[in-house]
Amino acid sequence: MSPKKKAKRKVLRDKFRYAHLSLYGKVLDPEKVTNSMGINPDLSFSPGEKFRKRGKICKTSFGQWTIEDRLRSNARLQDKIKDILDQIIPKKTILRKILRDAKGELTIAVQPPNESINPNYYFPAELINEFTSLGIDIHFSFYNPVAWEEFCEGKK
Repeated sequence: MSPKKKAKRKVLRDKFRYAHLSLYGKVLDPEKVTNSMGINPDLSFSPGEKFRKRGKICKTSFGQWTIEDRLRSNARLQDKIKDILDQIIPKKTILRKILRDAKGELTIAVQPPNESINPNYYFPAELINEFTSLGIDIHFSFYNPVAWEEFCEGKK
């Protein structure tokens, strides 16, 4: 009789995870932010800038300046957040001045594996405090495509 093989424990990995910091405001000039901070944004646009949305030409009503983490896509969320912090901490004084006339938001998003019943993410208080002490809000969201599909199909 052959010995029973142990069942391999399945490693559950997030489908995606990302973090980015956005500064935005009615009069925010992303070029001035870039020059002041010395950091090139991953996304930026000025108030009144035109863009195409669903076939229509729209104008932005605010300016935005966004930086993303620089880590690999499967890096831990807290490492992604720390990477953004590492980018802005040397410019903390300048950032405070910018935030007098603008809003700041750290967005953290994740799509846990579909098999995960209770996904958990840990963010040390010191890390989060660095952002909130600057007046930057934290926006954390889970993406659940299974629930979304059920919602769209009218099953909920």
